[in-house]
Amino acid sequence: MASVTKKQLKDMFIYGDTLNQRKWTSLIDTIFNPKNQVEFDAGIKADTIDENTSGSGVTIDGVLIKDYTITSVRKSIINATGSTQTLTAAQSGSLVVLDRAAGCDVTLPADEVGLTYDFVVKTSVTSNDYSINGAATSDLLIGGIQIHSSSTLDKVTQFSPDGTDDDVMSMNGTTTGGEKGTYFTVTCIATNRWHVSGVLVGTGVFTNPFL
Repeated sequence: MASVTKKQLKDMFIYGDTLNQRKWTSLIDTIFNPKNQVEFDAGIKADTIDENTSGSGVTIDGVLIKDYTITSVRKSIINATGSTQTLTAAQSGSLVVLDRAAGCDVTLPADEVGLTYDFVVKTSVTSNDYSINGAATSDLLIGGIQIHSSSTLDKVTQFSPDGTDDDVMSMNGTTTGGEKGTYFTVTCIATNRWHVSGVLVGTGVFTNPFL
């Protein structure tokens, strides 16, 4: 028995080929051969997907799932080089690289539990600021952040939003962080609540970056 190509299968029906025993055998062999690629235009639903070869795991779109471990995962990179950057829900899981000395205002998407974004500062902000803004004033920041000094050893200050009206985190490049090396994560953990955690890098007498 031998498999046939997708085009050959189509031609059998388009051109009215008689499906004799040999062709039926090829058709069945093609459909039920696990090594063949099968396309599903409308998607696929399954409660369980098992590996075909023991110990090999299952690969989905380049991501290997094997023995409770997910490998070959690469973050999507968003280079924030303009004065504004609006994030979307589809970009959840991405790494946002803040790369503009004149600052950038980043707006989070509408709150949806589970959305998460990582941020790093590649270029220290020297004018204006880097800011993280809720999509609405009711989308409040919670959690906390540390600011580490880039000039004084072991100088660290912890800040937290007040939980009542802070929907912005602003970094000015000095007293509220925003120097290169800054990194933090923002995750929507509940309706109108974004949790912030990480380390900002700055200089001078530190002040609360939450507004």
